[in-house]
Amino acid sequence: MNSTHPTSEMVRDVAPSAIIQLKDLTVVYGSGVGAVTALDSLNLDIREGEFFAILGPSGCGKSTLLKVLSGLLDATSGAAFVGGKKVDGPNSEVGLVFQAPTLLPWMTIRENVSLPGKILKIDPSIISKRADDALKLVGLANFADSYPNQLSGGMAQRAGIARGLVQDADVMLMDEPFGALDAMTRERMNLDLLDIWSKSRKTIVFITHSIGEAILLADRVALISPRPGRLFDVVDIDLPRPRKIEMMSTPEFGKYTSQFRDYFRKLGEL
Repeated sequence: MNSTHPTSEMVRDVAPSAIIQLKDLTVVYGSGVGAVTALDSLNLDIREGEFFAILGPSGCGKSTLLKVLSGLLDATSGAAFVGGKKVDGPNSEVGLVFQAPTLLPWMTIRENVSLPGKILKIDPSIISKRADDALKLVGLANFADSYPNQLSGGMAQRAGIARGLVQDADVMLMDEPFGALDAMTRERMNLDLLDIWSKSRKTIVFITHSIGEAILLADRVALISPRPGRLFDVVDIDLPRPRKIEMMSTPEFGKYTSQFRDYFRKLGEL
């Protein structure tokens, strides 16, 4: 398994220590004859501060993994650790960005973004500042008092990212956050997310089934097999940063694309 971190001098410093660890993580839904194994014996370390993508076909257990890491789902066997602590319930050190922004329509964007802080009972003055900082970071400072129906799809998703940032968690889990967007908006959001990541210095775990998106965004990409989800390999993406859309047409980008397509083609997924 390839474990060497990208060597380009343009890649920002990333601490070598693991902030997330999976140890023989297995998740089984149901029991008996009808039991379905979603994840099977995953072992993985994710470094502090890196952008880590998990790539696999639909139904391979990617979203299940994020539920375990966020404390919303218990492992059947094995364990997940965040910041050296075993995950055994919801964790304030983990922010979650969903596939859809799920903004509450009766709340302003600032109120929506502030919601995790209220749930966690963080001091209102602290949350107010964090919400304003997060909205500024995602480019929505001028829309803080707007309502969700006044935002475009891309703007709503940026609000969802801001909501994930407001609790100031060390880890951001992102479950295919741009899957519902049109191609052009998705490209723009990919670049916006890279900019947010470079400024926030969070560890991001990004779920996707888009080969191009994984290569464009990540320091490393984990390849997950169809169900039951097993870890096939972890591939370093040795491309310079900052990343640009034009990079997707380069021979270097194409080599990674071919490598990943060959893997999924052999599994009958392409």
